[in-house]
Amino acid sequence: IMSEHDNKKPLGTLETMHEMLNNSFSMIENGNNAKLTPQQEQQHECEDEIRASNDVNKLAAKVWVVRYVDYTSKYGLGFLFNTGSAGVYFNDSTKIVLSADGAVF
Repeated sequence: IMSEHDNKKPLGTLETMHEMLNNSFSMIENGNNAKLTPQQEQQHECEDEIRASNDVNKLAAKVWVVRYVDYTSKYGLGFLFNTGSAGVYFNDSTKIVLSADGAVF
């Protein structure tokens, strides 16, 4: 998805999520008969392609964060994956992940 204000700049993940939620809520408020912006039309085309995909397993996340602790003001962000692995993303952009069995960093 491209920026609504500057069509040359691609949006980041959070900005894309924000844009998609705003578009969805505006469609709900205005009813589904509302005229779509070019960005909304592009979004709907992408959603249709995803729905048409035969292999849904490719789209499903295999690993996700189940818990996290935010100490970004001092150290970084700690997280626990659904697999049992744990890790930290430090403020200096270094990271470390421990395997679920504790044997491998």
